[in-house]
Amino acid sequence: MNVYVDDELIFSLSDDQKKVLEYGIVSSQLDSDIKRRLKWIILDQHFGRRYQDLRAEWEPKLIAKGATSLPTDPIAFCQLAWQDPDYKSASQKAAERQNLLQSGNPQADGLSNI
Repeated sequence: MNVYVDDELIFSLSDDQKKVLEYGIVSSQLDSDIKRRLKWIILDQHFGRRYQDLRAEWEPKLIAKGATSLPTDPIAFCQLAWQDPDYKSASQKAAERQNLLQSGNPQADGLSNI
């Protein structure tokens, strides 16, 4: 079994690895079980946590900036936050922190690691 993302091979399960998994999963259900677990990790866990973090940070900011209603749909809410000129992705925050560290700015110590 091979797992691809955007045509890139992420990992392969050997026949022996599949046999180990089949010790606890019915063989005919193995493929669907692995797909379900991958979806759970990516969408339910990782996406859900990042969305909760983004919402917790940006809901008060948007309200403070005068937003009178906020979308309940996660993607619509994120799009609203992304449009704000103060929004920074993890990459932008990391670059900002790196620039502060390189310049010897003591404020860099107070920024969280990403």
